[in-house]
Amino acid sequence: MTRALWPYVFGSHLGEQRVVVDDLKERILQVKIHELPYQTDLKQLQISETKVVLDLLSPKRKNLSGLYLVVGGSQIKGMVTQSNLLQAALTDQSKEKILSCCTPREQFVTVNDGDTVERALSLFKEHSFRRLPVLDEAGEITGILPRAVLLNWLTDQLLGK
Repeated sequence: MTRALWPYVFGSHLGEQRVVVDDLKERILQVKIHELPYQTDLKQLQISETKVVLDLLSPKRKNLSGLYLVVGGSQIKGMVTQSNLLQAALTDQSKEKILSCCTPREQFVTVNDGDTVERALSLFKEHSFRRLPVLDEAGEITGILPRAVLLNWLTDQLLGK
C-alpha cells in the first residue's frame, strides 16, 4: 500500500469505529433515570423540621449520603446537605431549627424518573451538585441520584460490565 492511500484506509476504519462508539454513547445517554441504581430508601434520610442544626452534626449520626430531607408531617419541606450544616455551625446558627439552613422544596433542582441520563448529566454539570432528588410522575420524591452512582454506572456501560 502506498503512503498516499494509508490515511484514506486508516481514516475509513476509524470512521466505522466512531459510528459504533457514537451509537453506544447515544444509547447510554437515552437510558431513563428509573433504570439506574439510585437510592430509593428515603426513610433513613428523613429528619424532623423541629431538629436543630447541632442535632445533625453529632458524630453518632451516620448518613453516608451527606443529605437529609426535612420533613414536616408527611410532607418533604426541604433538603439540607452536610455543607449547609457546617456552614450554619460556623456562623453561630447551630442552635437554629434545621429549616433555617435548608433549601426549600420549591427550589429543588430535580430529575424525573422518566428523564434521560443525558438530562441528569447536564444538570450535574450546570449546577455542580453531588446529588439530585428523583421525582415520579406525581412530583413526589422517590429517590436520590448521587453523581458518583451515575458516573460509576456510565463507566460500567462503556466498559461493557
